[in-house]
Amino acid sequence: VSGWGGRIGDLAASSNTNSMFTAINATGNAVFLSGDQTQPYGISSNGAIEINALNRNLYASGAASQALNDLLTNGTSHIFENDNAMANARSIQFSGFINDALENVSLATDFGDGNSLATQLEVVAQLIAARGSLGVTRQVFLVSTGGFDNHDGLIGTHEGLLAGVDFALDTFYNAMTELGVAD
Repeated sequence: VSGWGGRIGDLAASSNTNSMFTAINATGNAVFLSGDQTQPYGISSNGAIEINALNRNLYASGAASQALNDLLTNGTSHIFENDNAMANARSIQFSGFINDALENVSLATDFGDGNSLATQLEVVAQLIAARGSLGVTRQVFLVSTGGFDNHDGLIGTHEGLLAGVDFALDTFYNAMTELGVAD
């Protein structure tokens, strides 16, 4: 199963030095970014999603941390277990790389607080700013916002939701202008 965002990622991947970061998902799990060759890389608003127990001794035991790593990354002959292990291994392998690249990014644009879409677009802007370090020139990003499925009170509810979308998109455009990539 693939989504059209992933199929666009398949086309864009060849222009990237590091195709791992062609499709970035900042909103959660979605088929939209899955392509034939491109797999989405999930990221949170704070950067790459790390498994903290692997970065230190789990229960004061290096062996426990290694056992957890093995459980998460060793595939089997079962297609779903193998796919899960490959996704975990990708995440573990590249989380430090992403976070190191993002650490060197400083944007003057203020994305504010309390707007989930703006927060997702902030990390997208940071990833775009770090594109040289990440080895990418073409990427597909997925962000989302919800709350629009209302059955009453549409005028007041949608007005506030659309104001949030307006703020997020305006702020993102300002960040793209700051980076010189608004075109």
